[in-house]
Amino acid sequence: MNVSNLPALDAQGLAYLGWYAVTDAGAPTYDPATQIVDIGYAFTPGVGVTKNYTVRSATTDEIAAHQKTQADATALAAAQAAAALKAQAQAALTKSDVTMIRCVENQITVPAEWAAYRHALRAIISTSTGTIPASPSYPAGT
Repeated sequence: MNVSNLPALDAQGLAYLGWYAVTDAGAPTYDPATQIVDIGYAFTPGVGVTKNYTVRSATTDEIAAHQKTQADATALAAAQAAAALKAQAQAALTKSDVTMIRCVENQITVPAEWAAYRHALRAIISTSTGTIPASPSYPAGT
C-alpha cells in the first residue's frame, strides 16, 4: 500500500496500517497542589485509541515535591530578576563612564548628582537590589 498520502486514507485504511485515531476528552480541572492527573490510553479494535485522565489525591511525597518545585521556580525567578537588575545597573554605570571621562578631559569637577548617581548604581550592582535611578542632566561643558 502506498503510504505517501496518509491524509487521503480513511479510518479503515489507517487501521489496516496499524494507525488509529486518538480521541482526547480533554484534560480535567484539578488542583495541582493537592491532586495528580494520571494519563492512560485504551485501545479498542476497529475504533481507535482513547486518552483517559484520572484525578487522584497526591501523596505526601508528591505534595512535598510539588512545593519544592514551586519554591525552586520562585527562587529562580527572583535570581533572574536580580541578575537583570544588576546587568541594567552595570550598563548604566558603563554608559556614565563617558560623562566622567568628559569631565576629566574638560577639567570640570564631577557634579555631586553624578557622584550620587554612580554610587547608587554601584550599590545596586553589589546588592542586586534597588531601583535604577534616573540619569542626571549632563554637566555643562561636557
